[in-house]
Amino acid sequence: MEAENEELSNEILQKTEEFQTRKEELMLERGLLQGEISALEAKLAKLKAKEADFTDTIQEEENKIESVKMEFNPQQKALDKQQQEIERREKSLKEEFSENFDDKTAESCIKEQELSEALSGASDELEKSSRIIKRLEERQQSARGFLNMEHFTFVTDSKLASLHVEHKEVSQQIKNLSNKIQLGQRGVVTLRKTLNEVEAQISDLDAAKEIAKRERNFKEAKRLKEEREALTQEGVESQGKLESLLTELAEEKKLLEKAEKETRGPGSRDKRKGSSCCCGYCGEGNRCDSCATGTNKQNLVSDLCKKHDIPMPDLDQSQVKYESQDIKENMEAAARPLKSTEGEILQEQTKNYEEFAGQIE
Repeated sequence: MEAENEELSNEILQKTEEFQTRKEELMLERGLLQGEISALEAKLAKLKAKEADFTDTIQEEENKIESVKMEFNPQQKALDKQQQEIERREKSLKEEFSENFDDKTAESCIKEQELSEALSGASDELEKSSRIIKRLEERQQSARGFLNMEHFTFVTDSKLASLHVEHKEVSQQIKNLSNKIQLGQRGVVTLRKTLNEVEAQISDLDAAKEIAKRERNFKEAKRLKEEREALTQEGVESQGKLESLLTELAEEKKLLEKAEKETRGPGSRDKRKGSSCCCGYCGEGNRCDSCATGTNKQNLVSDLCKKHDIPMPDLDQSQVKYESQDIKENMEAAARPLKSTEGEILQEQTKNYEEFAGQIE
């Protein structure tokens, strides 16, 4: 039995010898590692002690820093308070600038619209004035036809020559006034084009201003505002030029009215006095061919000659019937007054523009 146990032990020893050897090697290595760990633990303890010293030193330095900060704490609080006040005022100024900018923009848009409407009205009134001039020219042509009728054989005298000279002067005056009106119309067209361009540029600036406001770029918004004010000033100057043109047109209208009175001749005064003749040029109590059947056709020519203090012409009787009516029609056209609305067009226009200019200023 003992032999079997010994044999079994030897067999076990043989089979575990390799493991035992490995165990001893590992235990030896563990011992070495434990030695290193002990050395590292000692070194770690020294490092921790050194760390604690550094921590204490850092805390002391922090305490010194806090002490210095406490010395300057009143000054820092004052600076912080000033900074807050500056930020508050800056915000208030930005809001005020934005509100004023919007108000100025709206006001400028209203003025531009009023100016555009006024220019449109001025253009219409100038067209009416042009039509008035055309009618005056037609009347002037009728008066010229009357003065240049070849079937009359008047004896030339100084008064008739003076009438011809006066008629030519009035005709030339009407032509000159017509040319001035046309130049005025061209000026209005040019001013309107300029104002339309200004309005388009202002619209672009308004759009750019809105973008700048949304981006809170107040420096750019201020620049756009100044540029817009410059364009608005240009529009005001154009409006002043237009007002000057209208003033000149009003003066020219007065001259046209004066020329119109001169082209009417003395017959119109007789007509206003209540002449019994329908044509208004035959004198009180006289009747021409168009007023009563059987009346002498030469009464018209006779009365005209009496009014102008000229000799009775030698008139072909066969022409009286056909020419007297032409004479009356031409004289009636020359003497017919303008409608009150046409006569007051330029004056009303000038008054409206003076009021509008006062509002802009």
